[in-house]
Amino acid sequence: MNTLNIPIINYHKIEAEWDIGITTRTPDRFAADMFLLKEMGFQTVTFNDLAHGHSPAHISKPLIITFDDGYESVYTRALPVMRGFGFRGVVYVPTAFIGKENSWDVQFGGKAYRHLDTAQLKDIQAAGFEIGSHGIRHVAFTALSDDTLQKELLESKKYLEDLLGKPVVSICYPFGQFNEAVQSGVKKAGYHYALASLYFFGSDKSATFGLKRMNVYRFDSDTVLKKKTLIKPPGGLLLRDWLIQRGALATVLYQRVTNNNL
Repeated sequence: MNTLNIPIINYHKIEAEWDIGITTRTPDRFAADMFLLKEMGFQTVTFNDLAHGHSPAHISKPLIITFDDGYESVYTRALPVMRGFGFRGVVYVPTAFIGKENSWDVQFGGKAYRHLDTAQLKDIQAAGFEIGSHGIRHVAFTALSDDTLQKELLESKKYLEDLLGKPVVSICYPFGQFNEAVQSGVKKAGYHYALASLYFFGSDKSATFGLKRMNVYRFDSDTVLKKKTLIKPPGGLLLRDWLIQRGALATVLYQRVTNNNL
């Protein structure tokens, strides 16, 4: 099964509580999303399936559902709903923050969110989800020296493999930031797949080490979600989401100015 022919959608937090960010999806909307995807005939696969040839050949509409940052709401909110629809997902975890709050992120109004702890990660994996790397400290890989980059790639991979007893085959670039040097490091570290966000300007030459995804935002309607599950979403939607994702660079700047995580 060709990974480039499988749509990939991405979530972050699934929370009822309002926050200033637009990547939070409410539990009701998330449940409605899963119902819609089931009605559309999608079946979920993971990168672990693809890497080991375990993806059933009879799946006519495969879909990969990912979760960036490994928030606790994946366990408390998303997992029960997805189990009910027979769906599985891929969760990307910054290993330094397992069981801790998201101090790596810009904090508005003192709000903080917990990341999954080790017991929750094990339960999620037992439910058929894949656990992938999001680095150690959730820093932009493009800002790191070669040695520090390799530490982020190798040590996060080893930590998760030792914790969960399974090979880690995929990694998600923090903030979607990557370049040729980062891709080379990812390959050298032994990953099979690497995910960015959407990058509007660029080609598919980066293939499995720069896979494009569509983020699902707080305000996305059913119609927009349907378009985001297309192999080639409309150009206007791609441009809109690319512009939205430039906002993630604010956190990169915040980390640099405050020396947070660097």
